[in-house]
Amino acid sequence: MNPLIDQGIAKNRLHIPLPDATIQRHIVEEIENRRTDARKLRVKAEAELETAKRRIEAMLLGETA
Repeated sequence: MNPLIDQGIAKNRLHIPLPDATIQRHIVEEIENRRTDARKLRVKAEAELETAKRRIEAMLLGETA
């Protein structure tokens, strides 16, 4: 193992560049949009699942859905 890492010296010298604030806001906005889309898709999928369950139950009972 590298002794510099063991001593924590490398950690103090490691510089991680960050994008400027405008780009960071754009990234956050994109993440929020994707999360919103995912929530909408989850709600839609749950509704479709419930509809499918009712249709299958109706078919099994010989009813019309």
